[in-house]
Amino acid sequence: MNYLEQIEQEFSKIRGRWTPLAPLDWALAQSWETKQIPLPFVFRAMDDVHKKFVAANPNRPDTINSLRYFEKGVEKEFAEWQTSQVGKADYLQDDDLSEVSGFAVLTAADYDDVQALYSLEAKLQKDNQPEPLRSARINAAIKILALIDDVVPKKLSTSDIETRLEAISAELDLSLVLSLPDEVRARMLETIKRDYARITINDESRQKLLIKQAYEFFGLPKLTLFEL
Repeated sequence: MNYLEQIEQEFSKIRGRWTPLAPLDWALAQSWETKQIPLPFVFRAMDDVHKKFVAANPNRPDTINSLRYFEKGVEKEFAEWQTSQVGKADYLQDDDLSEVSGFAVLTAADYDDVQALYSLEAKLQKDNQPEPLRSARINAAIKILALIDDVVPKKLSTSDIETRLEAISAELDLSLVLSLPDEVRARMLETIKRDYARITINDESRQKLLIKQAYEFFGLPKLTLFEL
């Protein structure tokens, strides 16, 4: 499922029924893709706008009939993020420079960490995922984008980044397990029981093994810089 189809799916979810995008709405979604607005920004803005609409119109929550209703919200969300980037250092080729106009610049290590984080965020963009995993994945992607914003101004080390990623993972792990089909979860537990029949493993270890298999089942990356 591509960028536009995922927006169409989100729009349908908000309306509570399948709603193909009209030509003008499709063109709007294409403009967001052209501007390279990440899907987590689009979904968060759509969710915020929809919640405000429902609060103001409790008796007709599904009457948003055009994607254009979310246009200002999406543009505002992305514009605010772009504004937050003003003044942050550009990537520089000269490794000897450490400061420009009072702003710390990315070191080679910073650059590698930021690129790895962008790679993790991109790999989280999977489609056709059940709830609660879908919502947890979007939240994780948003938090990784926020983490990227903090690398330079907060002078985060690789260890600091890993600590933040562990916290994001903890929220995602449970959703992965809960989203497994019952028969798949049962099969995984049976496999773990068989593979570790000769040793005693506690419940915590068994849960970690199940989470590992859940990541593989849904094709999602472990949120760490060291497994890319």
